[in-house]
Amino acid sequence: MAGAKAGLAFHGGMGRMTAFMKARAIRMGLAWVAWTGFGLPAMAQGVFVFGNAVPPKGRPVVGCDAKPVSGPGYRVDLAAHNPATGNWDGALEVSGADGKWTKLEPVRLKEGNLAGLFHAGTVRVPFVAPGQEAKLRVRAWLATDGVDFDRATVRAETNMVVVLGGVGDLPSLPTRLRNFPTIKLCP
Repeated sequence: MAGAKAGLAFHGGMGRMTAFMKARAIRMGLAWVAWTGFGLPAMAQGVFVFGNAVPPKGRPVVGCDAKPVSGPGYRVDLAAHNPATGNWDGALEVSGADGKWTKLEPVRLKEGNLAGLFHAGTVRVPFVAPGQEAKLRVRAWLATDGVDFDRATVRAETNMVVVLGGVGDLPSLPTRLRNFPTIKLCP
């Protein structure tokens, strides 16, 4: 009963909680509602994290010499197989810092100690449901050699499959590309 006298007993709702504890419980409750009510449902549409820097060690994009490539001219983009059309579709969206979804644009490779790695963020595949497999095509190229992948002479692509996150009433987190293969760029 010493706890009841100190205001630590929780019998009868918030009746015996201190004012500080009540305020903290309310703040935490509001934070939980904001996180679950506004953050995750926005991602609950078949999502994954598009990047190759997955712990414990990323699989970099490499050149013909098997060394990671970097620099302002290297780009990576993504398409997903649309089961309804049978085509590879680049109409994927990435979540911005403001929580809004925008078209996924080609991503630059990082430099220095992170050469060959990239991170685009959380990507939504609008035509594949959460919890389902999405077939992805990752393409990398040297943009100074060509404006886009199709016109570049130094380019490579690989296909992979990922099970999308965003499943459940309280949607699961975006999945990560744990099986990302090394992409080798050669002319």
